Amino acid sequence: MATLSLSRRLGAADTDGGAATEIAELRRWLLSLPADCVISFDVFDTLVTRIWRQPSDLFLVLGTILHSRASMPLTAEAFAKARAEAELAARKTHPSGETTLREIYDRFAAATGVAPEVARACAELELSLEARSVRPVVAVRNLARQLLAAGRRVILTSDSYMSAKHLAGVLAGAGLDTGEFQPIVSSEHRASKRVGDIYGVVRRSFPAPGYAHLGDRRTADLANARDAGFDSRMFCGQASTVFERALGSRQWTSPLAASGAHGAARAARLLGSATDVRSQAIRAVGADVAAPLLCAFVAWVLLSAARAGTKRLLFLARDGQILHRLACKLAPALGLDIDSRYVYGSRQALYLPSVAAVGDDSWTWLCSGMEGRTVSQVLDRFGLAGDRAAAVCGADFRLAQILDDPAAARLRARLEAAPISAEILDIAAARREPARRYYLNEIGRDGPVAVVDVGWKGRLQLCLDAILAGSAVGERGRLHGYYFSLLESAAVRSSGRASMFIPYADVANPVLVEVFTMADHGSLTEIRAAANALGAEPVLAAPVDETAVKWGVREQQAAVLDFLDCFLAGAELGRFDLATALTDLRDPALKNFARFVRAPTLAEAGAFGDLEHSDDQGHHQATPVAGRISRTDAITLGLLGSKRPGRRISYWPQASLRRLAESDPLFALGIGLLGRDQAVNERARALVRRARRVLRRAGTGR
Repeated sequence: MATLSLSRRLGAADTDGGAATEIAELRRWLLSLPADCVISFDVFDTLVTRIWRQPSDLFLVLGTILHSRASMPLTAEAFAKARAEAELAARKTHPSGETTLREIYDRFAAATGVAPEVARACAELELSLEARSVRPVVAVRNLARQLLAAGRRVILTSDSYMSAKHLAGVLAGAGLDTGEFQPIVSSEHRASKRVGDIYGVVRRSFPAPGYAHLGDRRTADLANARDAGFDSRMFCGQASTVFERALGSRQWTSPLAASGAHGAARAARLLGSATDVRSQAIRAVGADVAAPLLCAFVAWVLLSAARAGTKRLLFLARDGQILHRLACKLAPALGLDIDSRYVYGSRQALYLPSVAAVGDDSWTWLCSGMEGRTVSQVLDRFGLAGDRAAAVCGADFRLAQILDDPAAARLRARLEAAPISAEILDIAAARREPARRYYLNEIGRDGPVAVVDVGWKGRLQLCLDAILAGSAVGERGRLHGYYFSLLESAAVRSSGRASMFIPYADVANPVLVEVFTMADHGSLTEIRAAANALGAEPVLAAPVDETAVKWGVREQQAAVLDFLDCFLAGAELGRFDLATALTDLRDPALKNFARFVRAPTLAEAGAFGDLEHSDDQGHHQATPVAGRISRTDAITLGLLGSKRPGRRISYWPQASLRRLAESDPLFALGIGLLGRDQAVNERARALVRRARRVLRRAGTGR
């Protein structure tokens, strides 16, 4: 476990390079329009999005439901094909190419031979599924509401086979009231944005001195609107990202599950309301990268625990906060009777209570990494503070002294000698009893129990073994552990009581996994005796980690949970096997994580790079995950890797190089040509092309 915080050096230029977000630009444009201008919004993929990869996937969902009810003789695939063909046929009957849902299902009934009443029932079910499949594009919805609040006239203009009434019902599923937004629908006017004639309908229906339109399609919403005299802009935020496309492009057992993963990530990304670059990057990475990865991991934990007969899982703080929230949603969705609990724990709080003798494992862990710490920080690990710490120092040490290797060895020898060692053992025993009470209460008495943690050494599991030794739980059997991964050297691996999601060698960046599992509260400092029924209470450094909250940890967590909610909704509608789908999610999620680590954007590098990470068990020393680096550091990264004697340059070298490439393009050209980083190479190639153009112009005298 480690701690993460936001660098005090963070500034706007560090995260966004001075760039403004698309939403911020659209807000400026919309608010600059004349007060008497009619402002039109496109609906699908502008004001709302779907939880599926593409709109036609809804036909496969509908076919799946109908086939399962035995009310449709066609298979799901055959139904989807017939539904699409019926729409094409219905459109051909009108010169405008626009049609209605009723006309589509009339054609469907004629082509398939199903009874007209069955076809009408299919149409009603399709509308219901549409309403349950849409989610708001929150930032755009907020823009529209802001305009309404300012007294502007806002309408909806949609190319759709639905009627205005149908559209209102669908939008209600996304929390939108069409009473606020008057709709113009192509099916009712036999005119479309695709052709451009619907903009004339808008003019006739809503006379005004000026008109504006916002939509997602270059021709229908941008070019055709401008040709009709509208001031138009294009919304690009709905376009699927490379991560979203990758989620749905891998081999999946169920095509609908693949579509659902793609759509859930996009919908979760667009559910964010932030307009600044850093928060948007956090939301996007949370939805596209962190969420699939953590959902696949937690699903693996739950399914593995169920196979082992485990009845209770203890998700250890702080990494376990978001994992526990996912488990509370996933376990019932998977039909698993597993009690998931969020339990406080930390190295700082558990190493000392688990000490039973001088020189045992826990004692050794307390002594690790003394070099570079102050004497006071080290003594605090052993419960020695104030006057007792000063007494231990004597004339040989100062509390503020920073320990080098020889001084650390001398201090350890003093701690291990009597009578100081005996005092430390007494402190450990005193802290062990309330810790034991707390964990016994969380473990309970029924059935096997396991802990869940990210990794990487599994020491907290061994600490719990020591703390619980001699208790009924300890006698019943030691705890099992489920981990994202463990180091090869982790002692718990050889115990046979630990399972890993993936090998440590396959973890693209362990620190970023910890970033994805950040909590919004402070670290556990100790479990102390208390005058309550339990006789113990956990003590946190802070009930709310204000630094993490300021950075955007709650935005990240919301994105992760939104992804799961959308994916679970897709599983319910599409009736694909959830356990199989979550297992299939693992491979594309890991590949997306590796891609994110390998080639971050500048916004991603800035947003996540300024978090400060600490390997220290007392959380005293921290460095940015991917801070800005010098040319010398960049060369050192290429020659020696991320760590050099005396200090670590970067926990995420690719992001540090990406930031350098933006601030120092000439140097980026040099290291880019060495092929060390994909993002830098892209920047370098652009510089080469620019340089060649300049040279050509100079050579021709132009």
